Amino acid sequence: MEASVFYPKAKRGKVTFRRLIDAATKVFYERGYANSTIADIAQEAGVAVGTIYIYFKDKYTIYFQVLKDFQNQIREHLNNNIKEAHTRREKERAGIRAWLEFILKHRRAYEMIWESLYIDRRLFDDYYLSFAEAYRKGLEHDCKELVSIDLHTVAYMLMGIANFVGIQVMLTDDINDQKIDEIVDSVMLVLAGGLFKK
Repeated sequence: MEASVFYPKAKRGKVTFRRLIDAATKVFYERGYANSTIADIAQEAGVAVGTIYIYFKDKYTIYFQVLKDFQNQIREHLNNNIKEAHTRREKERAGIRAWLEFILKHRRAYEMIWESLYIDRRLFDDYYLSFAEAYRKGLEHDCKELVSIDLHTVAYMLMGIANFVGIQVMLTDDINDQKIDEIVDSVMLVLAGGLFKK
């Protein structure tokens, strides 16, 4: 799939490529994949339609690159926010908070990710499989004492928690930093103590 994308090396080409990705992201956000056209993206980017075909084979290829770029943004944001954390508990807290902040800034993130399920199931699968594997490796590195637990399952559990508290944030009116901290505190209380601990 990546062979269908031309990654420029020259500075000018990189600037144009970035402008196309940003324009496509905005168009896909606002109209959805099915209702977007190459012409829409070109207009948003302020370029001729032919310019897009220098870098991308078709609309699907643009979407593939936009989703990949979006995934990289999420990972970079999370990694930047957990790099000062030392323990796994600190990393989980910082990671959940960073995700909620990302969701507030990118309110259509869920639509962007889940729409891939209907465009090409392989994109959706790859998004979550690669995210879960990276998460598992982090847990394996930080939680040596959890050798008897399936860390792959734990990774999906933690991703699920973050996913749905993210939806909670999206559905909460007048969300603010204090409310986000309360949500994160509740999550960490359950993770630290166990929901069914006697």
